[in-house]
Amino acid sequence: MPKIGTRACLLLALLVVGLVGCARVLRRPNVGYAPNGNLVVMGFDADRSRSFVEARNEAQWYCWYFEEQKKPMILSQATIYQGRYDEQLTEAGRVAAQVGGILDQPQVAQAGRILSSPTDYETRIEFQCR
Repeated sequence: MPKIGTRACLLLALLVVGLVGCARVLRRPNVGYAPNGNLVVMGFDADRSRSFVEARNEAQWYCWYFEEQKKPMILSQATIYQGRYDEQLTEAGRVAAQVGGILDQPQVAQAGRILSSPTDYETRIEFQCR
């Protein structure tokens, strides 16, 4: 098997790091336009607060990379529950899954995960980059 020189390893490492760094910048933003011309972003998660954080992070990313390192000014925000089951039942299942995981009870943890979905909560943020 041929030996790879130190220079070749260093160049390969720099190439990989460069490609990984560019992949974040080159991804397609999850941003659209509202009828009034403001920017809109959606965030989805099984948890209400994380859906907001996901949408806010997407707005921050968009303003930083596409609007000359500006910051988002949130004009409006709305979070809705759109899960298959009742919201309280889903929350109880999520708590049961956490307790089942702590107590090493995989059946309980699995049952709790069945009740929730990564799109249970949808947060819509309308913003401008300033």
